[in-house]
Amino acid sequence: LVWGERHGGSLFDLFCERQALAVFVDALLITRTAPVVRIQLLQSLCILVQNARRDTSFYYLLSGGHLNKLLAGQPDLPNEESLAYFVAFLKSLALRLDSETAPLLLSRRPSVQGGSQPNGSVISINSFPLFSQAAGFVTHRDSMARTSARAACLCLLQLEHPGVKAAAAEATCRHLVPRLADSLQAAWATALASVQSGDGDGLRAAIESEEDILSHVCELLKLKLPTITKALALEIMTGAVLPLLSVLAPTLQYQATPDEQAARSVSPSSWATPAVPFEEEMPRWDSDPALQGPDPLKAAMAARAIASCAHAMRQVGFSG
Repeated sequence: LVWGERHGGSLFDLFCERQALAVFVDALLITRTAPVVRIQLLQSLCILVQNARRDTSFYYLLSGGHLNKLLAGQPDLPNEESLAYFVAFLKSLALRLDSETAPLLLSRRPSVQGGSQPNGSVISINSFPLFSQAAGFVTHRDSMARTSARAACLCLLQLEHPGVKAAAAEATCRHLVPRLADSLQAAWATALASVQSGDGDGLRAAIESEEDILSHVCELLKLKLPTITKALALEIMTGAVLPLLSVLAPTLQYQATPDEQAARSVSPSSWATPAVPFEEEMPRWDSDPALQGPDPLKAAMAARAIASCAHAMRQVGFSG
């Protein structure tokens, strides 16, 4: 098929006339397709996307909504091989797009904010199924899948078309940034559990995961897109890092004023139990082991996590 596209194009024209691409997509979206056929279809899509050289051929692949149907759906990926080919397809497609072709992969959906226009029509915004699919693999356990998905996302975020850039930024804030924040918190929790159990291998894996996630966060910050920077500040810094400060703080206690103590001692009838001196009623941190401040191990791991994140942010000049 690729050979024919480069030598006259009649074979590729037949492929278009017979709506073969729609057949490929439908076969990938149904679960009863045999795994060996599914892999062959994904291989074929990769080859077509990477090697279609005529503008008309590439525009055909992008038009008609066939690829968007695949990207917006839930293709069955039963094994690692099919997953690898699907992520390779996402990366190949992202690398081929430019400001002229990328808008063909945008689709319209109702705004999550709801509402309607003055004429009664529903407000809709552009969605970017290709970016959303790639974002779903940025924290995948397979390193090759993660790398390919992140390369696809970074490539799409750098396209200059206003509609594409806005849709990619919206998908980043909705799908990508929350995944990164959740994965970072999971890595920190795993590191703490590994230290508590003495699991050295688990600790090394957790730290490698943390470094990997922070590396991608820095790549996103380097793009200097205000919407994404704000989302990262809210999700990563405010949502993941700042809560660690509570681990470092001692337990807060309410200190009754002298007037409150006096009122309780002179008005015993207003209380269900006899008045008790404040020093006996409220245990102090130096007498109650539970109130002696933060757990040293948890505090050390929280401080290490905060320092690692701060070091990564400093490398890209992130502040404020």
